[in-house]
Amino acid sequence: VNSDPVYVGYPPFFYSFDNYQNFFNTHVGRTGVIYFGANDGMLHAIRESDGEELFAYVPDKVISKLPELTDPGYSHAFYVDGKPEYGDVIINNSWKSVVASTLRAGGQGLFALDVTNPETFNASNVLWEFTDEVDADLGYTYSQPQIRRMANGKWAAIIGNGINNTEADGNASTTGTGALFIIYIEDGINGWSTTDYVKITVPGGSVADPNALFTPAAADIDGDNRVDAIYAGDRNGKMWKFDVSSNNSNQWALDFGGNALFDAGSGHPITDRPAIAAHPMGASYGQLVIFGTGQYIENADNTNVGQPTQTLYSIWDLSPSLQAANYKAYGYGRNELSSNSFSVESGVRVINSGNTASWLDNNNEPDDRGWYIDLPTAGERIVRRPVIRDNIIFFVSLIPDDDPCSAGGTGWLMVMDALSGSTPAYPVFDIDGDLDVTWDSDMLDPNTPDDKSDDKTPAGVFSPSIPNLPAIIYDDRPGFNAAYGEFPPVPNAARGCDAGSARAYTFTTGSNGSILTIETATEELSCGRQSWNSEK
Repeated sequence: VNSDPVYVGYPPFFYSFDNYQNFFNTHVGRTGVIYFGANDGMLHAIRESDGEELFAYVPDKVISKLPELTDPGYSHAFYVDGKPEYGDVIINNSWKSVVASTLRAGGQGLFALDVTNPETFNASNVLWEFTDEVDADLGYTYSQPQIRRMANGKWAAIIGNGINNTEADGNASTTGTGALFIIYIEDGINGWSTTDYVKITVPGGSVADPNALFTPAAADIDGDNRVDAIYAGDRNGKMWKFDVSSNNSNQWALDFGGNALFDAGSGHPITDRPAIAAHPMGASYGQLVIFGTGQYIENADNTNVGQPTQTLYSIWDLSPSLQAANYKAYGYGRNELSSNSFSVESGVRVINSGNTASWLDNNNEPDDRGWYIDLPTAGERIVRRPVIRDNIIFFVSLIPDDDPCSAGGTGWLMVMDALSGSTPAYPVFDIDGDLDVTWDSDMLDPNTPDDKSDDKTPAGVFSPSIPNLPAIIYDDRPGFNAAYGEFPPVPNAARGCDAGSARAYTFTTGSNGSILTIETATEELSCGRQSWNSEK
């Protein structure tokens, strides 16, 4: 139900260490496979070329529920419900391709498979399962694993603990705490011990009202291909930063003395992965942590009545040098952030005030600590992570509808300038549907066509069903010619007239089975045809 597919083809990461190039050369022609979970209790592996299933894997945690599928009185239940994650890691001194997936609503656990050679996959390629029987603080794993190399050199699957870890199932948490799990991929192959993973808990939660940590973002801040910091939001509306920069895992801990980077407040849960971007003033100033608030998990979430206003935030995480200068580094209030608001004109959303974040004051000291924009419709919330492309944030919202004849609700596909927290300075959406993105046809121009000073950039298009995570495909996207075995790959020849322009189209699947497709531009375009041709 909720398991988006992941594609695995040739090794795509192009690491410059540990002979990754040899691994690439060996598997550059590897069979492309699509992996996804399903409510038949299996993770499926489908060959891209002909749609044939290569194998299916049934996690041990869901086997006991399989007989329910043949029960004439079957009532809907979840099984392998999480989105898989793919990464290349080192196991026993050799590169391997690994797919890891949680069960999401299907159970309290996750698993990892060696898919280096998918055509010959067998039982020996099952690496491990990690469940609440190993650690009771693991809940229903509403968290997509992040596969990364840690500062101690070990490769890990990083997840938030998920919801309802105090459920009375024989492995109930005695605290109800939220927690970050860093699970070493190689160490779990021969069974689990307490040294095979690292758990860092966050304040808040009880047995009666358990907290939950959701999908984390792992950040390599210094560019050494090792994780330095991890950001994750929780059910109580707090955005946490974990300092994992030491090569000694005993020193990994919550940053800011155990305080949250930002608190969106009760009723504003952060249920998907934040996006991380370098600060507009430069990497030496720190990072922006961009995330939305809202939840769509429980039956009570399927209503617009009595719901608090939800928000897209961008929070400045100051660099160590600025923190050392004793500038305020966490616990900001909304009054310390720049703000904007949405309205609807000519059927599209626009940003009203055009306020931009003032990052430095007249003394060149930190000023605004970020920015935010509230969602305008009752019950509207953000439950999918934002996507950043060329300093444009793409994000979707969800507006539930409990009418059984509807597709579950509606939503919006929206854009903002990631660096300023305001409207993009140029048209992004192909509003008139002519398969071009141009100023004359895709800006709102209330007055004289020749006067651009009062033009407005459309910042949101409506989706008649609940939109999924948007995908952006470039016209001049990078690629490589496998016949030449080039490493790293070289870009395709530029199409159109301006190789620096990001010509693209954006699409998102909807809850009614449709695909919303719209031509987009993620950099200002200067000439020629500026978009992909696609069916509406």
